[in-house]
Amino acid sequence: MNNTFKPTDDQLNLEISPVIEAISQELKDLQQSINCPDDFIAGMLEHLLNDWSD
Repeated sequence: MNNTFKPTDDQLNLEISPVIEAISQELKDLQQSINCPDDFIAGMLEHLLNDWSD
């Protein structure tokens, strides 16, 4: 993560954590729906990470 941005406790608790939990649940639901292995989901996350990397 970028070390220059420091979210507030409210941002962490009210905005960031719920988004992380929602993304995780969506990926778990997708994995169950298409019956794919963990490494497929990890590859999707790597693809997204590459899109957001500087």
